[in-house]
Amino acid sequence: SICVFFFDNGINFLRKNHWKEHYDLSLQLFDGAAKCSFFIGDNESLNLLTEQILTYARTFQDKLNVMYITVSALSYASRLPESIEKGMIILSKLGQLLPESTSDADIDSCIEQTL
Repeated sequence: SICVFFFDNGINFLRKNHWKEHYDLSLQLFDGAAKCSFFIGDNESLNLLTEQILTYARTFQDKLNVMYITVSALSYASRLPESIEKGMIILSKLGQLLPESTSDADIDSCIEQTL
C-alpha cells in the first residue's frame, strides 16, 4: 500500500535516538504506519509498530490510539475474548469500571434507569 510506503520511508529517515530527540514526529509516524497496517491487514507490521509505541510512548494518552487499533484488530481476527479483555483493561485505566458478569436483573435495572 502506498500509505505504508510513505510512513516506512519517514520512519527510515529517523535517527537512532528518534524517540528522545523527535518524540512527536516519531509518535505520529509510528501511529500512522500502525493505522495503515491495520487497514491493509498486515498484522505482523501492526504488532511491531504497536510494540514500539507501547514501549516508547510517554503517556497513556499517547498509547490510547494504538491500543484501540489493537482491540479492533483482535476483534476483526475473531479473537473476541482477547479483544474484550484488552478493552476492559483500557476502560478501567480510563476510570470506567464494568462488571465482569451480569444477571438478567442487572440488565433490566440498567434499561429501566435509561428510560
